[in-house]
Amino acid sequence: MTRYWYELDGERLISTGTAAGPVEGTQHGAAVAAIVARAVDSLPSPGPMDIVRLTIDLSRRVPMGVTEVVTNIRRAGKRVQVVEVTLLVDGVEVGRSEGMRMRRGEIIDPAEIRPDVPPVFDRSTHMTESPWGNSGFLGSMDMSFEHYGGGRAAYWLRICDQLIEGETMTPATRAAVAADVVLTGGRTYPNNASLNADLTLSMHRLPVGEWIRIEAAVYANAGGWGTSVGTLADLQGAFGHVTKSVLYADPQPGSSY
Repeated sequence: MTRYWYELDGERLISTGTAAGPVEGTQHGAAVAAIVARAVDSLPSPGPMDIVRLTIDLSRRVPMGVTEVVTNIRRAGKRVQVVEVTLLVDGVEVGRSEGMRMRRGEIIDPAEIRPDVPPVFDRSTHMTESPWGNSGFLGSMDMSFEHYGGGRAAYWLRICDQLIEGETMTPATRAAVAADVVLTGGRTYPNNASLNADLTLSMHRLPVGEWIRIEAAVYANAGGWGTSVGTLADLQGAFGHVTKSVLYADPQPGSSY
């Protein structure tokens, strides 16, 4: 049965249990990334436009509750549009984000674009079990891991549930979900919890098809902070890149986050 992460109440979004993250009482970062992308994608524009960048900064963990997304078009160009996004839960600001859209047209001859090497999706060669399991929010996805360990991983995902009941996710929204699922700590440092303080997704095209491949690596220093980087691809090749700023600390009781 298809589930959904939010119920729509006018312009407000009511988070359901399916949107819950690994920390009790909070929304999963991928669900939050999706509603930010949805907000940017749905704004009016002078012509067809696509999201090329999303930067998401959260000032705190996002609690479950009535979620509102407030947008402001800071740059209303015909070719480039920049959108500021403020996220509130139960009337309290929890983060600010920014999206950039560029006009879509027939500008570059497709024959002149350097072809990418498409990845091979063969589940028979993948790990037999997911290192993350499939409970909670991850139950919304069909995931298959090529390899995982040592702070590096390559894996595929297909979103099975809906962001909002009856709505089809746009390609940019699905990319935003995948961006958040890029490794944060990757259990590389088992004695420390990890938290990404921000997320930036940059795309040179939109994903095609249901499956998205993530190739990711985490880096850190003894001071307790670092970065996480990832490349997003579909069955035609790479389409975007992700960076996260990661903070490491002692884990909370009963959680690795």
